Amino acid sequence: MNRPIRSVFHVFHVFVSVSLMMSPLLATGNARALDYDRILWTTEWNHDGSRFAVGGVNTLWVFDSNTLERKSLLPKTPGVQEGDINIPYVAVTSVSWHPSGILLAVSSQGRDVNGVYDIVSGDRTPLKVDQGRGVSWSPDGARVALSSSGNGHLGIWKSDGTLLHNISRYEKAKGLTGVSWRPSGDRIVTIGGQITLHDAQGKPIRQMTHRPETEERLCLLLCVEWHPSGEFFAVGDYGNEVDDPVIQFWSADGELLKSVTIQGGAEIRNISWNHDGSLLASASEKLRIWTKDGRLKHESESPDLLWGVSWHPKGDKILTSSIEGRVTLWSPTAKVIKEIIVPAR
Repeated sequence: MNRPIRSVFHVFHVFVSVSLMMSPLLATGNARALDYDRILWTTEWNHDGSRFAVGGVNTLWVFDSNTLERKSLLPKTPGVQEGDINIPYVAVTSVSWHPSGILLAVSSQGRDVNGVYDIVSGDRTPLKVDQGRGVSWSPDGARVALSSSGNGHLGIWKSDGTLLHNISRYEKAKGLTGVSWRPSGDRIVTIGGQITLHDAQGKPIRQMTHRPETEERLCLLLCVEWHPSGEFFAVGDYGNEVDDPVIQFWSADGELLKSVTIQGGAEIRNISWNHDGSLLASASEKLRIWTKDGRLKHESESPDLLWGVSWHPKGDKILTSSIEGRVTLWSPTAKVIKEIIVPAR
C-alpha cells in the first residue's frame, strides 16, 4: 500500500477521533462508496476462547466460537440499522474482556456507547468518556481504564461504573489512542502522539517521544500491548507521507529496546501477543507474525486493510477484522483458515 492511500485513512482517523460532527462526505452519501460504513475496528477473544467480540461502525457483536452464532450488544436506536452510517454515528473502537468472560468493556466514538456490557443480560454500565479510543482491564478485573482521543484524559473505573481516577492530558500527550494495563497490575501505558507510563492510579511517571526525528511530522501511535511477562511492551504507529510505520519494543521503565521499520507498509492498526509471549501479530495491509525480539517470521497479504487482530488463548489461531467488514481466522503461520464474514459486493 503506498503512502497516498495511507494518508486517506489518516484523514478518516482524524475525523472519527476528533469530532462528533458529521462530515460533508457523509452528508452527500458518498461514504458508502469508500466503505467507511463497513470498518470493523477491533476484535478480541475472551480468556478461554469460547467467545470473541467484534466492534466497528455501528457494530458490536459477540460470537460463540463453536457455532459462530452472533449477538449484537449495541443499544437499539430508531433509524439506525446495524452496520450503516446514519445519525447518530458510532464507532466501537476497542474492546477488552473481563477475566470472567461475561463482561466486555467497550470504547467508542460518535454516539456514546462507552461502558461495561454484560453479554448475557445485554445490560450496559455507562462509562463517561470524550471520544473513547482504547480500553483495558486490570489483571484482576477490579478496574477498567479508558483512554480519550478527544480531551486526552485517562479514566479508571470500578467494574460497577464508579469513577476512581480521571487523569488530565499530560504534557505532550494530546489525544490518547490506546491504553494497556501491565500484567502485574502496577503500571499502565497510554499512547497517542507520545508514550506515557502511569502508575496503577493513573499518575504519570514518564513520557517518551517514540520517534524524535519525526516530531515535526507527527507519526501517531495506534496500538500498544504489554508482553505477557510484563517486562516490556510493544507499540505500532501510523507513519506519515514521509516516514514508513514502525513497530517498537520498550522496556517497562520506558527505554527503547528495538524499532522495526515496515518499508512501504500501511499503518500498524493493532497488535496482539500469543499466550506465551513468543509471537506478536500485527494488523496492517498484511498479517505479520513477529518473534518477541522483533524478527519477522511470517506474513501474508490481506484482501483489504486489517484493523483488528487477536490471538486465540491456546495460540493455535488468529482472528482479524478489516476495513471492508471482513472477519478472518488465520493459522499461526499467517495462512487463512476460514473467512467468518465476507463483505457483500
